[in-house]
Amino acid sequence: MNVLQRLETALTRLLEDGLGGLLGARLEPVEIAHRLADYMTDHRTIAAGRRYVPNVYRVYLAPRTLERFAGFRGKLQEELAAYAEQCARERNCAMVGRAHVELLPDATLKPGRIRIDLSFIGPFKFAGHYFIEDRKTERLYQGPVNVGYAEPLSDTLVDSNSYWAATGFSQRFFLMVLPDGQRQVSMAQLSRGDQLIYTVVGENVRVDDAFEGIPGLVNGSAFDFASDPTAGRGEILLHRQGVWRGTLSVLDEAMQEMPAVEYAESIAPAANRLEMTITGAAFDPQPATVELTTNGYQAWSAPGEVVGSYNLCGGRALSGHFQHLRPALRVWRREVVTHEGDQKVVVHLWYRGGQRIGAQFGILRFEPA
Repeated sequence: MNVLQRLETALTRLLEDGLGGLLGARLEPVEIAHRLADYMTDHRTIAAGRRYVPNVYRVYLAPRTLERFAGFRGKLQEELAAYAEQCARERNCAMVGRAHVELLPDATLKPGRIRIDLSFIGPFKFAGHYFIEDRKTERLYQGPVNVGYAEPLSDTLVDSNSYWAATGFSQRFFLMVLPDGQRQVSMAQLSRGDQLIYTVVGENVRVDDAFEGIPGLVNGSAFDFASDPTAGRGEILLHRQGVWRGTLSVLDEAMQEMPAVEYAESIAPAANRLEMTITGAAFDPQPATVELTTNGYQAWSAPGEVVGSYNLCGGRALSGHFQHLRPALRVWRREVVTHEGDQKVVVHLWYRGGQRIGAQFGILRFEPA
């Protein structure tokens, strides 16, 4: 017996309990189940090598339709949730939490029509609180749900390392406000031990009290793009031919301001390789060229004066470490390209061994070749 047959059997039992007259002998809840299955298939995603489907579904029905389910609405919601979980298992998909289905009225719907809202609620959805102690040059997250340390590197950039006990994730995170003051770009890398589980790249737009409507989806990639390193954009935004150019702020090892630098990266791609030429790095001002091999998900260098590697996220974000042999320094590079593709947020932390000696950060603009 397949999952839909099991659901029909369960619903038939409900009808046999004297509720059939409410439905007019039609097994209408099965139509809801069909819609749930369709939405589940259309909204698969992939993370950490696993396929996921939503686990929270809000099903909106015309009030008259919903009234017919009044006598067993709670039980119907439970059966539909169980159906969703079983359906996910049969599709070799996981949920980030137990399935929850809620039937709600919508007066704008005609009888027979259904609207379904869905979401993932799991590792990033929890209740709790934590205390923050602001020490001017740093902020301490003092638990209980979030413990860690954050540095405001400037008025527009914060960099943090923390542990979210409710999820079991260690987080490395930065957030930068763009020069227009209306958008902020962020990258969160969530790990257990040294294993990276999720990378969450965000781009948020400020809205005021006068905003009306529902914000559109601006982040994320559907399951259909799991095998596409460009995430449906047709190109890796970070690897386009051209030059990234801009003025970067610089801090020394005490996080005190140093003179800003004019920084540029020229990118010359060829098949599964690219050549990156860097000029203006604050802690290694000599121009350097890095030859990289890439598979769309990672990039790694050939031997040279600057060597290292990084991982890519959706073609628009990267994180990785590079060794600069001449000054004997290492730089941790984190970069995110905006959705329009014309700006790149960069946060570069420089180290000698394990000791941080400074930082450079800011916005670069893209000049296509």
